Amino acid sequence: MKTFTTIFITLVFVLSMSAGAQTVFKLDSIHQFAWDQVTMQWDHNTRELYTYGNGGNKETNLLRLVLNGGDWENFYQFNKTYNSNNDIEERIRQNWDGSNWQNSEQLTYTYNADDLVEKLAYAIYTNPVWLVFNENTYQYDMLGNRTQDLLTEYDFVSMLLRNKERRTYDFTSSILNYEILEQWRDILNDWENEERKDYFYDTDGTLIREEVSGWNIGAGMWANPFRQFLYSYNADDLVEEIIDQLYVTDTWVNNNRTLFTYTSNNLTEFLGQEWSNSMMQWENDFRQLRTFDGDDNEIELIFETWDDMDGAWEGTLRILKFWSIAETLSVNFEDAIETSIYPNPFIDRLNIKLKHPSSRVLKVNLYTVSGQLIKQKLVQPNTSEFSFELTNESAGSYVMHMYSGNEKAVFKILKN
Repeated sequence: MKTFTTIFITLVFVLSMSAGAQTVFKLDSIHQFAWDQVTMQWDHNTRELYTYGNGGNKETNLLRLVLNGGDWENFYQFNKTYNSNNDIEERIRQNWDGSNWQNSEQLTYTYNADDLVEKLAYAIYTNPVWLVFNENTYQYDMLGNRTQDLLTEYDFVSMLLRNKERRTYDFTSSILNYEILEQWRDILNDWENEERKDYFYDTDGTLIREEVSGWNIGAGMWANPFRQFLYSYNADDLVEEIIDQLYVTDTWVNNNRTLFTYTSNNLTEFLGQEWSNSMMQWENDFRQLRTFDGDDNEIELIFETWDDMDGAWEGTLRILKFWSIAETLSVNFEDAIETSIYPNPFIDRLNIKLKHPSSRVLKVNLYTVSGQLIKQKLVQPNTSEFSFELTNESAGSYVMHMYSGNEKAVFKILKN
């Protein structure tokens, strides 16, 4: 059986005054550079500044500045507020008009009795009111797995929110078996199947293949898969290759692949390639180069594309990140538990395995590094494994908080 390793850390929780502590870092600023083809150097043109409240670990303001001549000027900002549970409740984007901040977009979060996100509403500002443009409503099973995501969209004729699309998820325990995308058809006044993803695992529960199928309207059934993704891992259970294949004329043919390179279990290179049918080989397309500090914080990210003419990599974007200590946490739980998080990094599904399951309900929140809550789950007592589905989230670093009563543990994770 494989030995599951954690993403960045493995924590052992014990009830003692000598238990260890976990240092949590916060993102202070991001500086963005574009490659100048004339000067052949990086041009610093954008920066983002983060302000924190709520005890210093939740972002309450993000300010983006752009360089105009020799001056940094306001571009836009996000303001965030949190409820009494310190969960994000509202995020408002404002654009700078040259002299004042003007409301632009709004996200509002509503929670159910289990403190899981029940509704996410997106609104645009139409002076003097907010107009809800679309809304996601979520349903969960008893384990806190999200089983449905219903998207409704504003109809300017009826001036009501109308069905747009629906995603349903099927789980066994916390293992995702498949998900189905449906589109609302007004002419039928009903949902119509659009796409299905099936997930396949090895005997250790590690994802090894995804299959994508379309709905055959004429036959009234799912057609054979037209696309698949094949996963392979290194000796540390880290994803090292994903091959994307299309089903063409009764056989699977290569389409794209992604290669992953690690240093001390941190992803340092993310390489995308395309299959050349004429050359019958993989050809470079793009790559990301990441640099980390001694605390596993990502401090530099460079985006490059492959120049076929010159046979060399060409930089497009460089991002520098600056961090500081937010807090140092005691990490004690009722019983000693050892937590493994895999794979590292993850693509769509993040798995968590507890060597010694807790005897109490665990609350697990997943945040961006800047403090935005994106996922929640309640883990029932004596549960040894659970997972998060993050197919629609952006690539990057995330922070997972695991609560047991008044005690908390913090894990840093990475998504590609």
